[in-house]
Amino acid sequence: MTTSSLQCRLCGETADELFSLRVLRQFDVRYYRCAHCDLIQTEEPYWLAQAYSTAYSALDVGVLNRNLFCSRLTLAVATLLGVPWATPCLDYGGGNGIFTRLMRDAGCNFLWHDKIGPNLYVRGFEGEPQIAYALVTCFEVFEHFANVHDELAALFRPRPDFVLVGTFLHSNPGKDWWYLVPDSGQHVAFYSRQTMQQIGTLFGYEAVCGEDYVLFIRHGKKVAAWRRALIGWILNSNWLANVVGFLFRQTRSTEASMARDHAAVKAKMPADRSAVSPTGRGGMQTENNRRDGQPSA
Repeated sequence: MTTSSLQCRLCGETADELFSLRVLRQFDVRYYRCAHCDLIQTEEPYWLAQAYSTAYSALDVGVLNRNLFCSRLTLAVATLLGVPWATPCLDYGGGNGIFTRLMRDAGCNFLWHDKIGPNLYVRGFEGEPQIAYALVTCFEVFEHFANVHDELAALFRPRPDFVLVGTFLHSNPGKDWWYLVPDSGQHVAFYSRQTMQQIGTLFGYEAVCGEDYVLFIRHGKKVAAWRRALIGWILNSNWLANVVGFLFRQTRSTEASMARDHAAVKAKMPADRSAVSPTGRGGMQTENNRRDGQPSA
């Protein structure tokens, strides 16, 4: 390969240079597009240690709004798929745990996993990525994969029934496409509907694509046609996903879910409470039910 082409990190075919951008305001980086799978990728991302000197980019100002929406989308999709709310599910690449906490507060048995981000909000509810969960969510993660094929293989290897992915899909973008976010240096792989369909074929899943969200359904897992149609509409309409997810959310009690988790975390605390720091760092102390300024019992 020359500098004008490289081996695609998803399918192994030749990817040709598309354009160059200044990454982290100091590195001149080439971007390549694979004619076979349509993946857009940077050159080998040698700058990632610097890009992840802090786990979260200050440019990600939409993190809370995105997690609120993704929780509603997931409630809608999981309910339509018939996934029981008590069934263990996994948020893969869960960051500091905001999404997992929202799902647990809604009564869903979601667990957390992340290789980089610190678990701040769901300590005690960590999951194991090698287990085959009914549903795995993976929001704003695919674009961070440096070794695309191997990292996707690790995600799909346990054969979960469903994988719900959120990443903005490209369609002949120019170098001014906002989702490239070169100032953060963390986005290094970009997918289209064609890419997602090939990922499904590669790992034994059907890809149901929306504009920004994709549901992978494991081959052999039956989903009724009417459910599939509704899910397709929801994946293509943020408004519909918000409404349906909000309505499903009203059927569960936040207080009851929080009380359940509070009791579970409390049971994992050491018998000697002096072993737990007042801030809860390194321990399981929770502050959710504090109303009078006193530590929770």
